[in-house]
Amino acid sequence: GKPKEAKEILNGMISNGCLPNAYTYSSLMRGFFKTGLSEEAIQVWREMDETKCSRNEFCYSVLIDGLCGVGRVKEAMMVWSKMLTIGIKPDTVAYTSMIKGLCGIGSMDAA
Repeated sequence: GKPKEAKEILNGMISNGCLPNAYTYSSLMRGFFKTGLSEEAIQVWREMDETKCSRNEFCYSVLIDGLCGVGRVKEAMMVWSKMLTIGIKPDTVAYTSMIKGLCGIGSMDAA
């Protein structure tokens, strides 16, 4: 994929007054994670605040899956906790990602 080029399109979209939605941001985050650019994916997550884009369960699932996929399970657990605290219910992807991530770091009890 070409997530950096996709990011340029997103920036153009915002410049033209067309605000991206949760699925637009999630697609970009997933692209960054898949190409090993986890910091860029996290930056996209933060940009959602700047554009006041509401996060849904899909956004959280993409972030949790991406973080677990690069071994950042403790961060994924913090995101999981925040998601539950604000009342967003995890979907199957989020559950599966957390289980795989926790099993991968030897936390079978937590999984």
